[in-house]
Amino acid sequence: MSVTIAAIARIALVHGRGMIERMRGAYRALGLLALAATLSITGRAHAICGRPPAVHVLPTYFLTGPPNAEVRLTLAKDWRTTGFCADGSLATCSGVAMELELRAAPRNGGPPFSIPFTGAHSESGAFATEVLRPASPLAAGLYEIRAVERSARVEPKVVAIFKVAGEPDRLAPTWTGLTSARWVRRARAGSVVIEPECGAPLIQLEGARATDDMTSDVAVSFAIWLAQPGAAIDYARPPLLYARADELGSTLRIALGNTEETTSNFATAAANAKTPYPAIKLGVRAVDLAGNMSAPSEALVR
Repeated sequence: MSVTIAAIARIALVHGRGMIERMRGAYRALGLLALAATLSITGRAHAICGRPPAVHVLPTYFLTGPPNAEVRLTLAKDWRTTGFCADGSLATCSGVAMELELRAAPRNGGPPFSIPFTGAHSESGAFATEVLRPASPLAAGLYEIRAVERSARVEPKVVAIFKVAGEPDRLAPTWTGLTSARWVRRARAGSVVIEPECGAPLIQLEGARATDDMTSDVAVSFAIWLAQPGAAIDYARPPLLYARADELGSTLRIALGNTEETTSNFATAAANAKTPYPAIKLGVRAVDLAGNMSAPSEALVR
């Protein structure tokens, strides 16, 4: 049955929301309610103006993680005090304090159980990044992440599902680094600027593709750090965000930020400045699904 579900899902990636809705129905029919709930969230990835889903997670059900995977989630910056609706969208819930819980999904008729983890938090633009690092390697199988309000005033919600299989990943990605970093120029001050309806990126990074021995190219992320004025980048601190490549041809392209602030994953005083933008320095490292990182590549964005 899992082969059938996987096949349906691959078709959905090509044919879009209509197929995703049919997948949800198929999952419900099979009793896989958690997966149906997850699709109600991730199915919004291509909503109006490319607004991201309420939760984006790596690894996923299809981009399977190794036993030593770290789990990275991107959520709205105020997710802790906002909560989640039954349909996966964000809903205002006054005074709540949401937390994330990592659980092994029900298997072999047994109940789910919580997995202890350490976490790292960062914010950039309109979004927060939460990194969950399990205390011990994960057994092969399905896992779910729930948003939980400990006072039980808000119903817990499964916000993501991912799968673990295979052997541990010990090697960092191979990446030769950035070849260019630039502001995406807008019209100069005094000109009439008509922005695209869905906004435009602020920064474009280019470089060679990253490869990894176990993580597929499409699942390699890029951790982004911003240098403080006059200081070296501190790579011991969590990155501002983890970006994915927009293009995976012979040249890697990564877009950061957006002129539409509600969908922007990158915001600094420099990004909000009038043109010409001031120069900023970024540090970037390729990251696989286990959290192994390449050597940093630094570039001055001009």
